Amino acid sequence: MTKPQKDQKLLKQLFERNGCVRVPNAERRAARNGVRYKKGYEVRFSLADEDELEATLRALYRLDFTPGQPYIKHRQIIQPLYGRAQLERFCELIGYDWRAR
Repeated sequence: MTKPQKDQKLLKQLFERNGCVRVPNAERRAARNGVRYKKGYEVRFSLADEDELEATLRALYRLDFTPGQPYIKHRQIIQPLYGRAQLERFCELIGYDWRAR
């Protein structure tokens, strides 16, 4: 198995374990003309520790993703990926249909 394949497999496992996708609500955005509704496209990985964070960041960078700043939420480390292009590329990479949510 090549490094990109290993990275892809790792990201898929982490996402399927407890990751999520956030997509903007088109109705809310249209109703407010984009004012005060700033939610965007996002993939989130919930990680247990610093080791998982390091492995995730390595895999994301090797696969040419640009991760956001990690943060702590309820004793978990959250690693986000922002933007529609990154969300679509990530979901295609792991075979996840984000439109069917």
